[in-house]
Amino acid sequence: MRITKVRKEMPMPGRASIKPDIYVEFENGEWLTVEVIKTSPPTREVHEHCGTHMIVLDLRELEFLNDDRAFSKWI
Repeated sequence: MRITKVRKEMPMPGRASIKPDIYVEFENGEWLTVEVIKTSPPTREVHEHCGTHMIVLDLRELEFLNDDRAFSKWI
């Protein structure tokens, strides 16, 4: 399946109130969002709209998040 659109921190088509960290759309019309959590998780509205189309990367679970040097090295 080929990717036709990638947006970063832009409103979702048809849902201007939702601005995922990354929005990906495929040629067959399917889509997914990626939310990277450093401090605050996505809102209930985002969870309800995106459902199983959302991938959550929770950086708070990383042991070295509070160590800037280690975090920069990881990135």
